[in-house]
Amino acid sequence: MRSWKSGLAALALMFGVRVADAAPRSEPDVAREEVVEVAVELDEFGARPARIDLPAHRRVRITVTNVGRLTHTLQLEDLGIGTDFIQPGGMQVLEFVPHRAGASRMTCAIEGHARVGRAGRVVFSAGDGVPSGEVAVDADTERPPAPAAR
Repeated sequence: MRSWKSGLAALALMFGVRVADAAPRSEPDVAREEVVEVAVELDEFGARPARIDLPAHRRVRITVTNVGRLTHTLQLEDLGIGTDFIQPGGMQVLEFVPHRAGASRMTCAIEGHARVGRAGRVVFSAGDGVPSGEVAVDADTERPPAPAAR
C-alpha cells in the first residue's frame, strides 16, 4: 500500500510542482496564513497595476476584473496559469502558492494584445535566501488552459 507522502508527490508532479521546490513549511501552515490579495483591472490599454510585487511561499489571490469594452484574459506565462476569457464587466480569481522567488510575465492571450502593450510583470520575492529563477506554483483550483488566440 502506498503512503500518503508518495500520493502527495504524485499529485505535485501532476500539477507541475517539483518536489524539490516545495515550500519549507507544511501545507497546513500555508493554509492557516492570511491570503495576500491583489486586484488587477484589464482594459484595452493594459493591466493595472502593470507590475505586482508579491511574496513567495504565501497563498496569493489575484482578482481580475475586465473594465474594458472587449474580451481579455490574464496569463501568468512563466507559471502556466491564467484566466479564461473574461467578458466586459466580468471577473475571475486566480489563487495559488508560488514556491520560489522569481518573476512571471503577465499577458493577454487575445491575439495582438501583448504586442500593443498588454503586458506586465509579477515579481515574487523570497526574503529568505531562496534563489531566484523559474517560479514553481501550487494552484488550488483546476488550471484553465490558456485560451487559443483569436
